[in-house]
Amino acid sequence: MNRSSSTKNILAVTSSFPRWKGDGNIGGGDFVLTLSTGLNTDFNVHVLAPYCLEQKGKEEVDAVKTYRHKQFFIKKIELAFGSGMTANLAKNKLLFFVVPFYFMYQFFAIAKIVRKQKIDIIHAYWLIPQGLIAVLYKLLLNPKIKIAVSVLGSDFWSFNNRIGTGIKKFIFRNIDGLSVVSEAIEQEVRKMGYTKNICVCPMGIDTNAFSPERKSAALKEKYNATAEVLLFSGYCVEGKGIRYLIQAMPAIVKQFPQVQLWLTGEGNLKEEMIALCKTLNIQNNVLFLGFVDRELLPVLHATSDIFVLPTLSEGFPIVVMEALSSGATTVVSDLPVFTQLKGKDDFMFITEKKNTQQIGDTIIRLLKNKEKLAEAKSKARAFAVARFDWEHVISEHKKFLNEILNQQA
Repeated sequence: MNRSSSTKNILAVTSSFPRWKGDGNIGGGDFVLTLSTGLNTDFNVHVLAPYCLEQKGKEEVDAVKTYRHKQFFIKKIELAFGSGMTANLAKNKLLFFVVPFYFMYQFFAIAKIVRKQKIDIIHAYWLIPQGLIAVLYKLLLNPKIKIAVSVLGSDFWSFNNRIGTGIKKFIFRNIDGLSVVSEAIEQEVRKMGYTKNICVCPMGIDTNAFSPERKSAALKEKYNATAEVLLFSGYCVEGKGIRYLIQAMPAIVKQFPQVQLWLTGEGNLKEEMIALCKTLNIQNNVLFLGFVDRELLPVLHATSDIFVLPTLSEGFPIVVMEALSSGATTVVSDLPVFTQLKGKDDFMFITEKKNTQQIGDTIIRLLKNKEKLAEAKSKARAFAVARFDWEHVISEHKKFLNEILNQQA
């Protein structure tokens, strides 16, 4: 691609990025790749992500130059990937020993790439650790570098103790612009005293790929689904609330004996949840599909009747956008990102966090009212196309980054 010598150079720093083409990991960072590829038409975009055993040190993914930094001096030990950093640390406390090494490797990789590629702006995904590491690099080695941070939800709503809040405020004081995925996060950031540029824009989705037209009778036949299908897509970890969804299933199965729940994704809670299904005698109604190819996800969404995400903490999860775009009615937790979403009342149904009975009652009520379910699907699709399509999201981020680059030093 031919560009002017004046084209600005961006370094996207992320802990989540596809490990290989078609990586089915729900947390694989496809949104980072897609946004970077879209921005690459106007900027020279470079991506820095953690090394994994299956990857080379430097590569090019969809015309985006990609670099990998070590996570630890023992390559087989990984902090990122799998169930995600937070869940990995919760499961294995010894990984806290890896954290300073991860910071160090990413810090020096940033310094090397910025110097060699003459980077104009660092675009850090997640406040912690990427935003913090970028700020430390700026303060210690390069005070003139511009820094933009994308807050994706869990990085903001987590770490709410005194130390965590102090770190967030420290980051806010030393960056040039902030992108957030919801108005709820914007409001909280402003309360913390942040006064600079904020772009409110969710991560985008391909609304052509995630479409009701991808519905597949063959897929239902493959899984022997003869009735209604519920879908959960995400990490199988405590923070996603999957336990409460499974505990709600016996009541749902009692009303709808042939209903199926499809669960995609891996995580450290999976084996325990499989055992719980057996204890509750619903193992024939719950399918653990594990990691699925990205090409299959739109089909799963479009084929399901209701998408359920009883999560305990989120920004604006991409899986919910994908579900809405696919025309799926959604049942979600009473988090600010959902409760404050304007225009959601006809297709998004809210339940209390950890309230198993409410989750079950809401799903049963929807399954009994086929007319309401069909109407909700249509409205969900229209809403998603208007708000989450990648063309709109990429355009907003181009404006956001250009505003930062044009700021006076």
